[in-house]
Amino acid sequence: MSAYSQVIEQLKYGPLMLLHLGSVPTLVVSSAEAAQEVMKTHDLAFADRPRSKLNEKLLYNYKDVASAPYGEYWRQMKSICVIQLLSNKRVYDTRKVRENETALLVKKIVESSPSVVDLSDLLMAYTHDIVSLSAFGRKFSEGESGNW
Repeated sequence: MSAYSQVIEQLKYGPLMLLHLGSVPTLVVSSAEAAQEVMKTHDLAFADRPRSKLNEKLLYNYKDVASAPYGEYWRQMKSICVIQLLSNKRVYDTRKVRENETALLVKKIVESSPSVVDLSDLLMAYTHDIVSLSAFGRKFSEGESGNW
């Protein structure tokens, strides 16, 4: 959309439009000034994530960091993640694991060089191995449970 048509659209409809996408009301803010004002006065209304019965069942009643409603519980979970999982010390401590797993990934790709390589499976296993080694000290993809 060109800048000219955006100006015409704003003159016709204004900087705020409420659209109903199916049963979901959606606010469209088409100017930076209006967006700044909306976020300044109504930031808590937009800070929450969408809820659904499926996500409630899959995400343990919204108890994980990604889907928890904005509030005290979410702030505590975020703090724990930042301090315990994503701190400089923790990231540095897992550096060797990441380096070793990256070397193994490159080796697997090189070994299957003439043939087609399914990177999605390799990258999924790579990520799973790094997380399981960092969190539990062993690879679960090599255990009894098999690959993911």
